[in-house]
Amino acid sequence: MRSLLRRPLALAAAAIVLLAAGAAAAMLAVERPRSAALPELPAEGAAGETETHAMPFGPIRPARALPDVALTRHDGKATTLSAETSAGRFTLVTLFFAGCSTTCPVQGAIFKAAQERIAARNLPADLLSLSVDALGDDPARLTSWLEAQGAAPGWRAATPTLEGVGRLVDALKGRGRGYDVHDARIYLVDPRGRLVYVTEDMPSPDALATLVAEAQVVMAEKGAAGFD
Repeated sequence: MRSLLRRPLALAAAAIVLLAAGAAAAMLAVERPRSAALPELPAEGAAGETETHAMPFGPIRPARALPDVALTRHDGKATTLSAETSAGRFTLVTLFFAGCSTTCPVQGAIFKAAQERIAARNLPADLLSLSVDALGDDPARLTSWLEAQGAAPGWRAATPTLEGVGRLVDALKGRGRGYDVHDARIYLVDPRGRLVYVTEDMPSPDALATLVAEAQVVMAEKGAAGFD
């Protein structure tokens, strides 16, 4: 079987069956009033210059630096994307917002199951959920969202500034289609804070744990140069 780091990460339809009950409950838990507006993502460049789903899924070679946007974490700490993703561990990153009642609860269920599998295999990876709702997702709301997902220590949530949201989402090519303002892919960031892999939408928890395990092997054998 070819390594995930050398081929696109396949969609895992089985994950929907595995997580259906938990995801449905999570959707009800975070349901918002119909009048709640979706956050509007600011553009990085001029009108028409932003791209949607332009980055193919699979390995990113060479590894790509991400914009060091300012963040406010769920515990109220002021931090940066670099500080949250370059502490010597891999980081799985996803985009979401707390008022989302469509894809985000399923993403949360996937992250919870992935965190359990990563812990069971003693893999060096943290999880980071980045909100695209710079105006609505304050620390209290982020904390409530993490609690609703059943997040364990090592899974953090943070909100960029309004200007930072546009820079971050465009760097990840993470703008969604239609109703969704963000995609449902997951981004693997190496211990130096560089993007090294992009999954398809809604990857399975087992595939995420395997992806981290394979990245750990690359790092052990070749160091950071293994992602260039």
